[in-house]
Amino acid sequence: MTELNELSERMDSNEEIIDNLIKKTTELEKQVVKMPEVNIPDYSATLNTIIKELADIKRDNKSDQLNLLNAINGKLDRLPKSATRQFRLLLFPETNQGHITKLYLAG
Repeated sequence: MTELNELSERMDSNEEIIDNLIKKTTELEKQVVKMPEVNIPDYSATLNTIIKELADIKRDNKSDQLNLLNAINGKLDRLPKSATRQFRLLLFPETNQGHITKLYLAG
């Protein structure tokens, strides 16, 4: 009879573990749904421009590789550069040490 009681207790504890796992899984699914999509910028036009400029440099300057590298560096320096300015605020870091919440503001 005690073996049946022990088995019943073990089954109850297993059910609790399974319930906790289900709850955590649903919470994670909700967090995944809330995550914003990451938009990867399309650099194909910029890369094509660089390739075209490299071909022009090679055609115009066939002598020294150092001159070629300097010309490439000059062309890359003249390309427009993208910059993203962000302001980050930590919300309640002293009470939420395990999970730091950050607020990102693009400016």
